[in-house]
Amino acid sequence: MRVSVLALFLAGSASMAQAAVPGEAELLACAVKTDSVARLACYDKAVAGISADARRLSEKREADAAALAATEAAAAARLAADAAAKAEADKLAAFGSDSMRSTDRPAAADKTLAQVDARLVETFQASGGNLVFALDNGQMWRQIDGLSLPPVRAGYEVVVKKGVIGGYRLTVDRIGRTVGVVRIR
Repeated sequence: MRVSVLALFLAGSASMAQAAVPGEAELLACAVKTDSVARLACYDKAVAGISADARRLSEKREADAAALAATEAAAAARLAADAAAKAEADKLAAFGSDSMRSTDRPAAADKTLAQVDARLVETFQASGGNLVFALDNGQMWRQIDGLSLPPVRAGYEVVVKKGVIGGYRLTVDRIGRTVGVVRIR
């Protein structure tokens, strides 16, 4: 009689416990077994199920946390790379802009570049015979001194530097000549 009262109590508790703790119902069902060997086998089976579920849940939580951390790290790295690229683009856009008309100047930016290295896309003559240099970075520079240059071709490497006493100097590497220039775009 004692076993049947315990079984009824455990059966009633088992239905309430199913929602409370995963695997508790299986453990309670094992408690009513009278044969020791069957009860032990039942407990072993119930605990193995609980342990596997707990392990799977823990592994899933860890995997989700690692995936979230990796996503956040990738997003932060992307933002940092984008900010660095924008800062470099702003520096390039600002280089030489002080020699442009105020209406043509790009937005104010950090003007810490010492020089701009570029490749000539095109050269043509402006009125007055001075050359205009179109660079692969989108900048255009007009020669302001009367020095004549040998033929300058697209593809030549150039360096534009700030002059010692102001202004800008463009050097065509292949021919080793330097001329005074002003940025027009």
